[in-house]
Amino acid sequence: MKRIVGALILLAIAAGTWWYASPLWTLHQMREAARNDDAQKLSEYVDYPALREDLKGDFRRAVTSEMTKQQNDGFAMIGSAFALALIDPLIDAMVTPEGVEAVFDQAKRNRVSGKQPKLPDVSNDPIVERKGFDEFSVSDKDPAKGSLIFKRSGLSWKLSGIHIPPRSLTGTKRV
Repeated sequence: MKRIVGALILLAIAAGTWWYASPLWTLHQMREAARNDDAQKLSEYVDYPALREDLKGDFRRAVTSEMTKQQNDGFAMIGSAFALALIDPLIDAMVTPEGVEAVFDQAKRNRVSGKQPKLPDVSNDPIVERKGFDEFSVSDKDPAKGSLIFKRSGLSWKLSGIHIPPRSLTGTKRV
């Protein structure tokens, strides 16, 4: 009986450790893959179909919101309708393992040519927020920067969504 209780205690400790540490390990692995220009390794941590659907929804909502604001401007309505029609094929083409590889290839070419684009600051102390047993988000201290949404995939985690603040999608500046 003592062995069964001991085994259950060890199992509970292992599960608690996994629950706490696995998101941090996933983030570490993704950061290392990005630093090493390993697009294939980084792609292992991305659920591309879920990420594409999440981004499509965010962009559709932003364009639809802008359309309702511009009901009296015919040209703006045509432009918004055109943008709405392009959302799906553009996201389908860009949010792929090949798209990630293209980004890494462009970054390598920029380093060789000496052109380094200004990248957004990445927090060294990200805020990891649990949303139940199967989901967590990672954000910066500034909520205006948005967040990454991860969902459990077996015993690991995959990037499945990106929360982009509405102001970022519409181009509206904060005052």
